Amino acid sequence: MRYIWVSLVFLAAMLVLHILFPSMLNGFGGEVYKLNGVLSDEFIKATLDYHNILPAFARRPIMSFFLEFFHITFGLRYSIAFILLGFATLFCSGMLVAFLGRMFGLTKKAAQVSVVFFYSGMTIFFAFFGPMYSYDDPFQYVFLLLSLCFLYTRRYVLFVVVFFFALVARETSIILLPTMVFFCFSKDKHMWSFSCIWFKVVLCAIPVLMYGLFLFLFLQHTNMLAPTQEYMGGERFVHWQFNFQSMQFGVETVFSIILPLLIPTMVLWYYTKHHTVTLFEKRLTYAYIVSIIINTIIVVVTARAREARLFALPLIFLWPILGKYALVVMSYWGKRLYVIAKKQRTVFVRYCVYYVFFVTLVASIVRYAYRPTAAWGFERGYKLYALGVVAVYCFMVFVEWFLKKQASKHKKVGRCT
Repeated sequence: MRYIWVSLVFLAAMLVLHILFPSMLNGFGGEVYKLNGVLSDEFIKATLDYHNILPAFARRPIMSFFLEFFHITFGLRYSIAFILLGFATLFCSGMLVAFLGRMFGLTKKAAQVSVVFFYSGMTIFFAFFGPMYSYDDPFQYVFLLLSLCFLYTRRYVLFVVVFFFALVARETSIILLPTMVFFCFSKDKHMWSFSCIWFKVVLCAIPVLMYGLFLFLFLQHTNMLAPTQEYMGGERFVHWQFNFQSMQFGVETVFSIILPLLIPTMVLWYYTKHHTVTLFEKRLTYAYIVSIIINTIIVVVTARAREARLFALPLIFLWPILGKYALVVMSYWGKRLYVIAKKQRTVFVRYCVYYVFFVTLVASIVRYAYRPTAAWGFERGYKLYALGVVAVYCFMVFVEWFLKKQASKHKKVGRCT
């Protein structure tokens, strides 16, 4: 029940934020598109048409289909239907994060923390601001998390069917398929046997072949086969030029990679450093790292990197178990910091002053260097989030450095005595 309340609180805060500030829900403040009260049906309808016409987006029909279905069947305004679909699928994703966490052996508290990490991520909390522009992504998260669930419980038919829908939602799901199947397939130690490898190859091939057949038939039916081929051959692989067209765009590209991934990756790093990692946790870590490398290269080359949500895809492997990692790391640090603060108060206060000075310095650099484009008046929101990430990152690095330094001092004293 607590997972539900945590999810609802975050989603309510997100909805208020997206209504108060320029976002997709209000046509970015009504500057370009008409407002219907506090929402903009005109913008959502234009977005729907855009996704139905352009080959790059038309092959992802799930969100568009349900938008039209809710509008025609129930007479809902496009903006209301978009909010219902977007926030309902994000709610389902949060519940699946908690469910998978419990399935992976997390306590209720750790699973709740995983849900907090999921919703507080920049790509989720700012999902419908520019230039995040989330549209099909919430459906993709639901299907990918369900796929991971079915794979873990060895329900292979359901895995194939659900992963096929993940590919239909967004074809980028294919990036996670090999790592998901090869690293999260089995709980036993014999994951690289000959028969196991062949089974995994077949398990990867079936949803891809199903999607290939669907895509061919869909594009032929909609007369988009030729335009799609032209787009893939001409436009898709020149986006890297857009991402690095100037210093500002280059810096934004770097921040688009760092902001969604930095804190979860640091939590993972310190957990593996201070705690014994189980076999399955190792496999999730390998899947996460390999996916980050592949996904980052593909996004930088073939997409607009300022849409930072594209870099967050590998977090599918980390979100369900991140709560456990964070609680273990905080417990490890908390016990040691408490002892030092009690026995060496002067030293502790001095290092706190160092931390504040260091954070202020780094935050000043970030505030000057990071200038998001296409934020439609929400630039300050992104900058504040970036400053928050900087503060948390500096805290983690500073605590680790402080504890390491104190430990080395105690070793030297021990040797002298």
